[in-house]
Amino acid sequence: MSDITKKIDSFYKELSTAEFESITDKSQQFAAFIQWIFENKLILNKHPEFLAFLAENAKEVTADFVMHHREKDGFLLNYQIGKSAYHAQDMKNTIKFNKIAVDIYQSLNKTTQKNLMKKATYAYYYSGVSAFSLSRYDEASRNYYNGLQLMEEFGDDANACMCYNGLGFIYRNMKDYPKAMENFQKATETAECSGKQDIKAIALNEIGNIYMVQGDFKKSMEYHQMALEATKDETAGISSSFIYHDIAIMFTGMERFEDALKYFQKHYEMTVDKLTIREKAICKLNLGTVYLHLKRYEDAEKILWESLEYARQAESIYEQGLAYEELSSINAALGRHDKAYEYLHEAYKLSKDVFSKDRMDLIQELQVKYESEAREREAEIYRLKNVELVEANQKLKESYDELEKAQQEIIQLEKQKSVWAMAVTANHEINQPLMVIRGNMDLLRMKIDRSQLSDKHVQYLDNIEKSILRIGEILRTFKEQCPIRFTEYSSVTEMVVFDKDEEHDGE
Repeated sequence: MSDITKKIDSFYKELSTAEFESITDKSQQFAAFIQWIFENKLILNKHPEFLAFLAENAKEVTADFVMHHREKDGFLLNYQIGKSAYHAQDMKNTIKFNKIAVDIYQSLNKTTQKNLMKKATYAYYYSGVSAFSLSRYDEASRNYYNGLQLMEEFGDDANACMCYNGLGFIYRNMKDYPKAMENFQKATETAECSGKQDIKAIALNEIGNIYMVQGDFKKSMEYHQMALEATKDETAGISSSFIYHDIAIMFTGMERFEDALKYFQKHYEMTVDKLTIREKAICKLNLGTVYLHLKRYEDAEKILWESLEYARQAESIYEQGLAYEELSSINAALGRHDKAYEYLHEAYKLSKDVFSKDRMDLIQELQVKYESEAREREAEIYRLKNVELVEANQKLKESYDELEKAQQEIIQLEKQKSVWAMAVTANHEINQPLMVIRGNMDLLRMKIDRSQLSDKHVQYLDNIEKSILRIGEILRTFKEQCPIRFTEYSSVTEMVVFDKDEEHDGE
């Protein structure tokens, strides 16, 4: 560790302290340095060169700590690097070093664990946020559930609201709105009890967003206003800008696009210097969507490409897919159907990666495992208090049924979304020439005396007329968006099957 200790020695002297120099053992010297970092609340991301140096040598230093039975110092070292990486928006290193930290934490004895419990909780939370920003929802879920379990084990509910909010965001992106609502409600309740007004504001705002998605704009605005009230608290420490952003999204859903544009621009002006790369991608994406609805296609296309570039830098697959979807819509509106198909196909591939069946299964498995363990603990409490368990068992069964249904709906929804986008384009492009053919056919029928035609020529005309009617029937099916099924066309390709609505078959 000679090079490492020389670097530490140099940095330590730069920060002016004499205590370090009195320690002769290098391992103890480094441990004292780590303790000094924490005691003085040193923010390592303000010293990027030294942070990079620590990250490069953390493995060797941690091994030395373990060898000298100083695992606690190993935990603190990796946690501090992970925390600093989180604040520096280095999501991959946040996950990497916090994972090492919690692995060490789990190997410590109970007494030492309790002293480090809060930091371990934050380690799980930082990893969850980072994994979520990379669209790795299964990994994010695992970290949030581990954080919640740790809080329950040590009786610390103050920070549970952060993990509940994180789970709410995951289920929201998975379009499982009941589960998202449930977690945001829990976040609101625990934040209220612990006085965390910033977390409460975020949770209330997201509940408003769910009502907006469900079309209840009155209820949506009600929760947005409650969120704004929470930000006015002097202890909130949070800006109202993100709420303006989501009110803009609500106006988009109401097709009040000029109002939406005004709120999006207000949000962006308030936060442009503070946004992360991923947040910039989201802001640009929303602005591009509004420009698209206003038919300002040139502005929309320019800003959506900017959003896509930010999303690529942030390695956020979810936002990349959304940007490609909107670019596809622009090109379809401008008649560039080859590009529209290309971008829609890119969006589908990205969506398939984010919402793959394996990932969905793992998320559901994690949820079931966590809820199962939580119910077991509750059941033990009920048993000790001689309380009947019938109600708990019924809720568990309902939870399993809801999870199975939600999983299937997510997979089907992503498929249908791509098919319907192409169906709308096909209906628009085919219907116009079909109307020309049908009009000319009517003119021919008026001019030709069928009695003077041979049976063969009459049959030709009848075949043309039947084909026109058949194409019209197919377009009507596309337009009405009947339930869609998928069947195998070849070993590598699926074909869409549009079922007739049984309710109207007899009409």
